Amino acid sequence: MKLFRGPLDIDGSDNDNFRIKRYIAKYTINPAIANGISQFVGSVEVGKLADLVVWKPSFFGAKPEMVIKGGVIAWSNMGDPNASIPTPEPVTFYIGTLFYSQFLLVTSYWA
Repeated sequence: MKLFRGPLDIDGSDNDNFRIKRYIAKYTINPAIANGISQFVGSVEVGKLADLVVWKPSFFGAKPEMVIKGGVIAWSNMGDPNASIPTPEPVTFYIGTLFYSQFLLVTSYWA
């Protein structure tokens, strides 16, 4: 768009920060305002609903670090993804396992 319309007056000569902010607003807060629900969604603020995905910059778009839905972690990297250690998944105690054996641990794989 910068090639067709030229640089914005508000931006410096070496960045497009305000153009990017306008582009993000086009898909986040502006539709919420148009639908009258901007007090609930549309931006990341205290008291608003938001689903977030967190990436490391080197793996952006390919391997998220964490997915947060409704304020709760829905998915996250846990354990060892290469399974190079004996317990690649997180080990979790379950109360029901104490009835069978005092030393039995159940991983999330069996749950």
